[in-house]
Amino acid sequence: MGETTILQFAPFSSAVDAGFWHKFTQLKLDVFHLSEDAVPITGSYVNSDAPGLPSRLSVEYDALDRVPSKWACSAVGTLINTNTVEEFRNRSKQELLKSSASVLWDAIISGSALEKPSVLASFLMFTFADLKKYHYYYWFAFPAFTLPKTIPLVKQPQCVSLILTDEQIASLVLACEGLGTDVDRGFFTLTQSGNEFGIHLLKDYPQIRTAASGTEKYTWPSLTPAPCRRTLDGLFATCSLW
Repeated sequence: MGETTILQFAPFSSAVDAGFWHKFTQLKLDVFHLSEDAVPITGSYVNSDAPGLPSRLSVEYDALDRVPSKWACSAVGTLINTNTVEEFRNRSKQELLKSSASVLWDAIISGSALEKPSVLASFLMFTFADLKKYHYYYWFAFPAFTLPKTIPLVKQPQCVSLILTDEQIASLVLACEGLGTDVDRGFFTLTQSGNEFGIHLLKDYPQIRTAASGTEKYTWPSLTPAPCRRTLDGLFATCSLW
């Protein structure tokens, strides 16, 4: 028997658009002032990156007031800005990560993460802005939970064209293009009946028990995308409560 391959995951890599800092500077001067209260922020990720690139979570110029694009998957985030570089450097990043993970875990256990799946791609952005020199410091936290270390990779990822017929692919594409506003583009439940595919809310998975899916892309063939790990966290925890 060959050696068992263990399921591995590709972590998110942050990508902050330069225009974000211009918008953030305006809000810091006009709205936030010296407040260090947590502020909601929206990130996004796509499945169109070239093979070999890291899984990017992007923070665009309008991340603080944006409506998520229909062409990208949404990630719910929290921004905490400090007023001094010393506080930015000295704040315990471990405690920030633990606090962010606790919020995510509570959402999973309560079931609200399945109601609003973009929470499963949540992140924390911790910043300091030196507005005199226009220097910006930031640190990202992407909370995740420890899964059993012995989850085997049953089969290597394959291109859809090697698994499905042209007719089935056309049906799948049609189903994805018809995603309603109530279905999160990054997390959903997929069903198949013959050559026809149907897409349902992620929260329907415990009843349907077929395939939980999303629009993540395997830019590294041997690694599973980061959002998939959060999906497994949510489904394992939720289904164990049913």
